[in-house]
Order: sequence, then structure tokens, then C-alpha cells
Amino acid sequence: MALESPCYDYVEQNRLKRLVEEGKIKTYSLEGDFFKFSCKESIKFNGLHIMDFAAIYYCKTINGCLVERNDVIKECASTNGVNALSVDEILSSIVKEKKYMEFIKAL
Repeated sequence: MALESPCYDYVEQNRLKRLVEEGKIKTYSLEGDFFKFSCKESIKFNGLHIMDFAAIYYCKTINGCLVERNDVIKECASTNGVNALSVDEILSSIVKEKKYMEFIKAL
């Protein structure tokens, strides 16, 4: 199984296996192209969790935009061609342009 890859240390393998058993991660999400992507990126961006890579990978596959506060996650997204916006940037532009109601209606 993909979890036994050398990309993850023993502690991380056990944590991921537990998440799979609890149904919080589907095993297919740790295989195939996503697995190759997360392994490759985990070397460059040490400390990011599998869920961070999953969010970036998902945005990459749908050509979407990632909204994130964490600078390391934004940097990883940008490095992989994903447009990453800051939560603070979005909120400040809403406040600056006084578009509160438009934002609330869009939710």
C-alpha cells in the first residue's frame, strides 16, 4: 500500500493508517498521481500535512484557486502553478470596497 512508502516516516505512516481506519482519509487519495505529487512536494515543503497537499492537488486538478492563511502552503501552491490567495487579502478588499452585502449574498 502507498502508506508504506519511504516518503513517510514510521510515526507518520501510523498516523495516516489510523486516519484511514477512522474513515477520515480514503485510501485511494494516497495512491496514484496524488501520492506521487505529495511525495515529491513533501521533500521540498517539510512540515506540511497530507491534507495540505490534498487541498493543493485538488485545486491543481480543477484549475481552481486556493484560499489560505499559511504562507508555506501558499508557497507550495504557487510553486505548483496553483493561484493562492490570502484570506486577509480577500477580507481587506471586501472591507476596502465596502462590498459586505455582495459578499454575504455570494455565500
